[in-house]
Amino acid sequence: MDFDSEFVKDRYDYELDRKDKLTAALALPVGVLEVLGSAGVAMVRTFTFRDPTLSVLFVLITAVEFLTFTACLILLCWAFVAQTYVYLPLLGHIDGWDEAERQWLDYVKSTGGTLPDDYGRRPQRRRFEGV
Repeated sequence: MDFDSEFVKDRYDYELDRKDKLTAALALPVGVLEVLGSAGVAMVRTFTFRDPTLSVLFVLITAVEFLTFTACLILLCWAFVAQTYVYLPLLGHIDGWDEAERQWLDYVKSTGGTLPDDYGRRPQRRRFEGV
């Protein structure tokens, strides 16, 4: 059986590009949250609590900001964890599959079995399509 290394290389490059795109899509929200969190901390540290009315209003607004910031952070973490990404199998595993397939083919031929006409044309494509 001929091993189509060009297909494997193309599939590997595609998966790396896909992973990079998924990671890059989360970079902007993380940066925005960093800026907003830093601004919130700076406001809390520099605020003077002299006027009671302003102090109560500031505490309420800061509490709402903290809750929305925390909610955004949780949703962002959830989006990062929930992204689906399937790693390609290691080449050692592929070699193992090829060896197991060769043994199976030898067994089928030795017992007088027959294979479909199209079997063996591109076995690695069938194998990688489900990944």
